[in-house]
Amino acid sequence: MQRRKFMTGLTAAGGLSLTGVTEGALTAAESSYWPHGRRKGFVTAYDHDVAMADLPRVWYTITAGAITEVRFPRLDLVNTTAIEFVVTDGDGYAVRTYDVDGTDGGTDADPVDRRATMVEDDALVFEQTITDDVTPDRDWTLTVEYIADRSGDALLADVAFDAASEYDLYVAADLALGHGTNADRANVAGSGESKRIVATGSSDGWIAKPDGSAYDVATALTAAGGFDWATADTAGGEIASLLSGTVPRTSSSASGNVQVAGRLLSGGGETTLAMGFAQDGDTEAATAAARDALSRGYESVREAYVSGWQSYLDATETPASVASDAALRAQYNASLMSLKAGESKHEQFRGASVAAPTIPWGQIEAADSAARTGYGHCWPRDLYHVFTALEAAGDVEAATHATEYLFEYQQKPDGSVKQNTTFDGTERWGTVQMDQVASPLIMAYQLLERHDIAPSDGDVSYDYRNVRLGADYVADNGPRTPQERWEENGGFSPQSIAAQIAGLVCAAELADHEGRAADADRWRRAADDFSSRLESVTVSDDGPFGDRYFVRVSPDDDPDGSSVTLANGGGTHPVNEVVDPSFLELVRFGVRSADDPVVLESLRVVDDRIRVDTPNGPGWYRYSHDGYGQEADGSPWDGTGVGRLWPFLTGERAEYELLADGTGDLSPTALLETMANFANEGRMVSEQVWDRSEATDYDWAFGEGTGAATPLLWCSAQFVRLAHCIDAGRPVETPSAVTDHFDTSPGGCPSLSVDAPDAVDADSATITGTTEADSVRIETSAGDVLEPTVGADGSFSADVALSIGDNTVTVSVPDADGDGRCEESVTVERRERLLHWSDPVGDDVGPGDYTYPTGSVFEDGDFDIVELAVRDRGSSYRFAVTMATEPTNPWEFDAGFAKQYLQFYVRDPSAAGGSTDAAPGVNATLASPYHVRILADGENGVRVQDATGDRLATGRATVEGSEIGIEVPKDAIGDLASASIAALVVGYDGTNSDYTRAVRPERSEWAFGGAANDNAPQVLDVITPPDVSQSAALAYTSESRASIPLRPVSDGSGDPAAFDVSSLEHPSSATIGDEITVTATVTNTGDAGGTATIEFGVDGTIAESTDVTLSPSSSSSVSFEYDTSGLSAGSHTITVGSGTDTASGSIEVSTGNGSANAFEVRNVDSPSSAAVGDRIYASADIVNTGDELTTKTVEFLVDGTHRDEMAVDLHENSQRWIQFDLDTAGMATGEHAVTIATPDDRASRTVTLTDSP
Repeated sequence: MQRRKFMTGLTAAGGLSLTGVTEGALTAAESSYWPHGRRKGFVTAYDHDVAMADLPRVWYTITAGAITEVRFPRLDLVNTTAIEFVVTDGDGYAVRTYDVDGTDGGTDADPVDRRATMVEDDALVFEQTITDDVTPDRDWTLTVEYIADRSGDALLADVAFDAASEYDLYVAADLALGHGTNADRANVAGSGESKRIVATGSSDGWIAKPDGSAYDVATALTAAGGFDWATADTAGGEIASLLSGTVPRTSSSASGNVQVAGRLLSGGGETTLAMGFAQDGDTEAATAAARDALSRGYESVREAYVSGWQSYLDATETPASVASDAALRAQYNASLMSLKAGESKHEQFRGASVAAPTIPWGQIEAADSAARTGYGHCWPRDLYHVFTALEAAGDVEAATHATEYLFEYQQKPDGSVKQNTTFDGTERWGTVQMDQVASPLIMAYQLLERHDIAPSDGDVSYDYRNVRLGADYVADNGPRTPQERWEENGGFSPQSIAAQIAGLVCAAELADHEGRAADADRWRRAADDFSSRLESVTVSDDGPFGDRYFVRVSPDDDPDGSSVTLANGGGTHPVNEVVDPSFLELVRFGVRSADDPVVLESLRVVDDRIRVDTPNGPGWYRYSHDGYGQEADGSPWDGTGVGRLWPFLTGERAEYELLADGTGDLSPTALLETMANFANEGRMVSEQVWDRSEATDYDWAFGEGTGAATPLLWCSAQFVRLAHCIDAGRPVETPSAVTDHFDTSPGGCPSLSVDAPDAVDADSATITGTTEADSVRIETSAGDVLEPTVGADGSFSADVALSIGDNTVTVSVPDADGDGRCEESVTVERRERLLHWSDPVGDDVGPGDYTYPTGSVFEDGDFDIVELAVRDRGSSYRFAVTMATEPTNPWEFDAGFAKQYLQFYVRDPSAAGGSTDAAPGVNATLASPYHVRILADGENGVRVQDATGDRLATGRATVEGSEIGIEVPKDAIGDLASASIAALVVGYDGTNSDYTRAVRPERSEWAFGGAANDNAPQVLDVITPPDVSQSAALAYTSESRASIPLRPVSDGSGDPAAFDVSSLEHPSSATIGDEITVTATVTNTGDAGGTATIEFGVDGTIAESTDVTLSPSSSSSVSFEYDTSGLSAGSHTITVGSGTDTASGSIEVSTGNGSANAFEVRNVDSPSSAAVGDRIYASADIVNTGDELTTKTVEFLVDGTHRDEMAVDLHENSQRWIQFDLDTAGMATGEHAVTIATPDDRASRTVTLTDSP
């Protein structure tokens, strides 16, 4: 630090000049500025045993000498700039405790020495120690400790002033109630020596209540016993004379840019400062909050505050990597608590988190309007990193809330994600960043894979629709991104593409879980396409730094032939001269292996170009020529500057080194220690670290934080996550689905494959597999361990016991080093079938003479139940309803079906009460009182209600073939073993308040026909007891409604044989004249043995059949050979059916008359419907069936008219996924054929266009 003599700033008695003072609680100018970003502490109350929404909602930060940016009642709503102390003798000597700009601390110009430390290792308690060690004969020390009230909305400061009697201690505050400084109103209340200061201010609309109205914040500043002197003034008023050692005249009220002050102590002593808050302008409530905290005494409030934070740490997991090192453990605790402190406590916005509770270089940002600047907003990317850390630490609840928040408040209707927002989802900046679009997909997958939290299980606020929106957006718009993670440049970014690929693969896994195979296939193909293009658009082959290395971002697909203009005054440079360590995300996400040659070369380049070794360890710049950081002289960034080192890049490098066996200063443990060293005395880690040893006029220290945002919660998250990574020996954020898909798991694992049934109706299952290892271990979720013998051919087999529901079976083998294990896990569901009822085909006619509506969407069999099976799945029941025809979804409801409204009524014979009234719209009663009903439709999902209609729970519906599956929580239904059930099919009509489609005397386009009078039940089909006909069950007269009987579950054991068809396999394509093989599995799901004729059909025509005889619960494979000579080119439907169940698929048949290297068109995909004006896609796999590299033109046609084309290069026997976009603006409504064609083959899909809504 450069020391200099002070010549003009002090008065004769010693003090501060007012010239240029524009920052802090007191300002000589009429304008105020936000505080600088160098925060030493972050304070709020927490208690793990109290619901988050019931916790007090006061947050604040501290610098070395001030309280900064108090926030209430939301973390994104600021209410002060700074609160500081002034020490004065009233006779010309005055010093302020706030360090305005960091230039002269501890010098004649600014004689104050300020220190702030975290004084508890397990709670966010901070202490400032402030002295004047420079001015002669000014011997005083001010010590202030900070906490927040756990029982009310107040902050507390324990003040100890060790001073002679001539010194007075004042507290001064610059208010910014409602997010800005120009609309506050303050008054001095009380009298005598018990004064207090109260104030109010309203937000200007940028931060608003959920109902859209402004927050009217009230505050009360007081101390134990009150102030004996207090004033309320405006910026630039007489109050500023305190800074020159003169006590000003008091003012009892002020409005506008309000600054206030009160005298805490005259001479030395101790007291407690309190600042209470309340909403709705209620200053009395704010006063009560402050006084209540004071009445309980500082020590009592402190004890409760510390205990609350200890309860959180006790509920989370401390990794071994830090547990035995006191300094590292304290840093870990501080980082984890900072993440929790950064979480929203507002029930409606649970899961939201600020990027940082600060404004970087705020001292040059005017505070006269809403603080739309700074990091007090929620970025999806930062929230993703917070998610990874909290999930790793065991705070799954917070991780889940973060995922819910991102989907609910930040995902847009088109599937993209807002760049950053206030907590209520108001978007601040509007650029799409594709890695942020992918983040919630990865988060949702991790919750499913690690914690069994599925999008559509009813336990979370998001559903599969959110996943599909996001994944479709990535697939349709990637891999290019409008901006990469540094939020400055667009193009092809290795980091962004890594996130997009991971998001697509994770979304595909979620699609598999939901039974959406087509979605899963499309997204995996898109991920593979992005991966195949990665190096061509992001790797320099001819750059100045090496052979082949990743660039930061390429605006186009030519990294060696273009330039990029950098933000923040960074200049324009060739793309291959700007490098960035962000490509390591490819390894962390499992898209590329740690020993990938391009990764290794890129690391060498990055270390050579942008690594700096500081006294605290190695750090890295964001990228070459970065301009986002302090100016060269150390002054604040003002739009241009010099980028400094970013601590979380050190953590990201450590995660890579876990896979690369890093040693020395690059060992993961050493880099964890480096991150801890980068933290300040309050254990807060800055966004940036100073990168040089040369002195400036500012007190920056080489390897320590700058004036950027501190604490940056991304850095806190990185430290927490890295500690858990070291324990795990690998990056814990890596999605296993991605490493499995790209086979990038660390080496040293022998081959291991595992086979197991998905589900069984038995108490055990056989697990088989093969491995190169000599031994194998099988562990079940129940704790059973088996070690079957591995045969000479590497095969193994074992029978494992199963519990009802899902059973996780983990098969592991020793790794090559013998010090770890490689494992594969499978899930086997044990289903205990409670009933299996059959119903006649063709009886979907109500009492006997109902007819379907005439609308074209209605098809024969839509409302015809042929089977109902109910299985116990442990924690849930699954009602499997087999319809006579495969349900269609003309209105594209999320559940996958649209026309049916399924209802189940459950009677508990041991329970009293209940009701015989059916759900609204059924127009019938139940013959016996029921106690629970289950209602399921495609639009509203599955609801479990009591007999009065009050909701008990929600469930999940899926469609597979002709089966609609309805899963409901077991605890909401009760024990079904002794229950009775009525199962009804009603027509669904979302335009009616009761959701039922009407049955009228005459049918029409949208109504059933056949009603004789107003008592006609609106029921198409019902499963009745064996001795009751459907016509009798639904009989009605003009005087009475139908009385529908319930059937005992115990009457579920006598059903005849029923044959399900599954596992249909056949080629996806063939050339006319090929002979193909079609196989399927037939299972007898009935309770009796029997024989069924299994028929193989093509386009509805039976080509071959065979008889299969099976005992109950047994299966058999069937196989058919078929000569395609009689088929035309195009798509054909293949079916295998049993009479009660049918499995179907399609095959693309080509002429085979093209060139010797024929390009076939396979797997054509496009939306089945869209609105006119939508932009839709058509995609396909193009396959070179020849034996040499060939280039051909692929054409896109709409209704036979050429629309677009592209040249495709393919090696022999290879394929490429392609996509064409179609703007439907101006096209007519109705059906349109979209075709993708090569010179040798073509395939089409039909898209139905409707009017725009």
